[in-house]
Amino acid sequence: MFQTHNKNNNETVKVVHVNKRAKRENHDDDDHEKHLIVVKFHQFSEIKYKKDTDKYSPVFERGGARWKLQLRFSKQGAQSGEGSDSPQGYHLGMYLCLDEAPWLLGEEYSVNYAASIPKLDITKTSGESTFRLGKSNGCGWRRVTTMKRVLDRGLDDDILSIHIKFDQLEHICKRWTSSLSFNKERLKMIRTGTLADITFVVGTGDQQQRIKANTMFVLAGAPAMKSFIDEATTVEEEDGDGKSISFPTIDPDHFRFMLRFIYADDTSFLTDDTTQRQLQDLLIVANRFGCWKLKILLETKMTAKHLHLSSCVDLLLFADANSCYVLKEECIKVVRKNIAKVWQQREVGQLIESVQLMKEVHKAGRDPLFMYGGHSCAEFNKMRIDELYEWLEKRDDVMIEEDMDRSALVKKIRSLETKQKTANSEVN
Repeated sequence: MFQTHNKNNNETVKVVHVNKRAKRENHDDDDHEKHLIVVKFHQFSEIKYKKDTDKYSPVFERGGARWKLQLRFSKQGAQSGEGSDSPQGYHLGMYLCLDEAPWLLGEEYSVNYAASIPKLDITKTSGESTFRLGKSNGCGWRRVTTMKRVLDRGLDDDILSIHIKFDQLEHICKRWTSSLSFNKERLKMIRTGTLADITFVVGTGDQQQRIKANTMFVLAGAPAMKSFIDEATTVEEEDGDGKSISFPTIDPDHFRFMLRFIYADDTSFLTDDTTQRQLQDLLIVANRFGCWKLKILLETKMTAKHLHLSSCVDLLLFADANSCYVLKEECIKVVRKNIAKVWQQREVGQLIESVQLMKEVHKAGRDPLFMYGGHSCAEFNKMRIDELYEWLEKRDDVMIEEDMDRSALVKKIRSLETKQKTANSEVN
């Protein structure tokens, strides 16, 4: 539960409550500090140190990322979770953790923060730390103070208050996307129909639009559209004969957006306000016409903005139905990580009905290497699907004409490496 207090226009204080009882009084009015996160652990003395080796706050947002505070209870000279429930000899550790959602895109955050327990006059300051999936599980301190000291002098009405202040928070996006070379002249060609030799009749009724395009540009950006263009019929146009093909079930705006991307790598139609439904509609169009680069772009945006616990089942079913391999793989990760909670969702019935998809989810849980192409592909085990695409796009001797799943991408990469080794051996 979040409560935001703005004492004046220059102050932003968020209070995050853990285990708060419904009728407990708030004591948040004394928090006066800019960009301060106050995490309050209620009924702190009731924590069982042996069982509750980790205690997390709810997620809070800062700098466009989702964070949470982790408390760790460890006993000196013993592994975490060993020993009696007595606070004697136990230490309190504090760690700032990045929530899973941003990690799914491989994005990085450079952070310098301070954590304090005002009641005990304890303040800890981190150095510059980098948060990224697979590289860090949190940044903090294993032994901040003893549990005995916390229980004796650190609580206020059985509440442990911890203040988090970000002194530096920089978003470093390192996820690969296909190279974008925005070309205004090519976009003008779509608007004016310059050099057009085919007309796409898109939509029906009053919403129908006749969109002119050049087949050379279309096929250069989306080779998979050749099968559609081959089916076009010859028609008479004012400026001579041309080809025409109808797509009555496609939204004209979505088709035009796809052409803008094909022509000039334009993504101006995607904004921070683009909804999950809009992304799904665009993905359906991109999938139908084999525009794989646009698909990957939309899938990564969908993953970053809309993939979370409550949406993972719906998005997994959608990704499976529309061959969205990047999105599907990330959905399976979220489902596996939260399998007990997912099992309680209403949508899980649809997932259970998909026997093949359930097999993939369970196999990924039993054998993580299944997600990454198998045990024979160790060098690619930790690469995401988009990173495999990046590996291929950097090569001058590779032309990717359609989207591929992980196994197809790995097979292609291994084939290229084998050819390279053979060529090198022949030279030597």
